[in-house]
Amino acid sequence: MREASRCLDCGVTPVFDGSRCVLCGGCADVCPTECLKLISLDDVEFDTDIGQMIDSSIGKDAELGENSAILKDEDRCIRCSLCAIRCPVDAISMERVTFSTNWSSV
Repeated sequence: MREASRCLDCGVTPVFDGSRCVLCGGCADVCPTECLKLISLDDVEFDTDIGQMIDSSIGKDAELGENSAILKDEDRCIRCSLCAIRCPVDAISMERVTFSTNWSSV
């Protein structure tokens, strides 16, 4: 944890591929900060946009209780990559994430 506190914010973060995940829970078990949780979709409250995304992914008539989600607390994640190392199906990769802001004059 001492070494992780030296993070220079390189932008490398875990990226999850839900289509490959087998819901083994290994990522949540190995996480030293307990920032990952596997939960049933019927336990999640979501807004209209997320609801539409879920409907398009699993179908409008799908039973939410039969589907799960991985929740990640970005504030607690130290980007140690233990989750990616532990994943038996390579559903988690460590990737550099970048973003930019475009300013426009009004």
